[in-house]
Amino acid sequence: MINIAIVEDDERELGQLESCIADYGKEHDERFSVASFKDGLAFLDGYKHEYDIVFMDINMPYESGLGIAKRLRMVDPDVCLIFVTQMAQYAINAYDVNASDYILKPVIYSAFAFRFEKALSAVRAKALAHRYVLIKSQKGVIKVDVTNIYYVEVIRHTVIYHTADGDIEAWESLKNVENQLGELVGTQFVRCNNCFLVNLQHMQKTENDEVVVGKDRLKISRSRRKEFLNAISVYFGAGGGN
Repeated sequence: MINIAIVEDDERELGQLESCIADYGKEHDERFSVASFKDGLAFLDGYKHEYDIVFMDINMPYESGLGIAKRLRMVDPDVCLIFVTQMAQYAINAYDVNASDYILKPVIYSAFAFRFEKALSAVRAKALAHRYVLIKSQKGVIKVDVTNIYYVEVIRHTVIYHTADGDIEAWESLKNVENQLGELVGTQFVRCNNCFLVNLQHMQKTENDEVVVGKDRLKISRSRRKEFLNAISVYFGAGGGN
């Protein structure tokens, strides 16, 4: 399901956007999850990396949509951003914050549908190139590109995601993590022992009873060795290492 946020202080304009999204869903037999916010500060407060598309009004109380967009890009550089404005010249600055498009007010369904279709295509293309997992860490929810995870380690009841951007700790079972990642990327993550779940994309080599992942050496247990080596052969034999 595509998750959408609408940041709009005008009730009538908000209703028009919600109606356009609902009409598009009926026309194309699709479902969308829509959350609305009255101003940009409320939108950014406790922001979660769960939205695929954000519709942002430019003229809003407290802080303009452009100002909010600049702050949004500091925490989420990837979300598809579409400005909604009454004047096209205001939308020129939208490209400074990597906005995907803009829609003129009053919102007309035909114009909306054309731009919305473009946005959906971009979101889906990005989803094919990247798979993201939401990690409920002790500091909050963190959106992580699966390709940036080197391996996942469990210590007692804490799992540690070792990523390109540092370690992230979460209170979860390794089995749940294994199932979640398996649903996203199939057999790309494999256990080398009961404590480590390895991203084969980052595997450098195996050496005796160890596997080198990034800069770390992880123990391959005797009970997992055959299954682990078979998984490596299947993954790279199928072109997964390309």
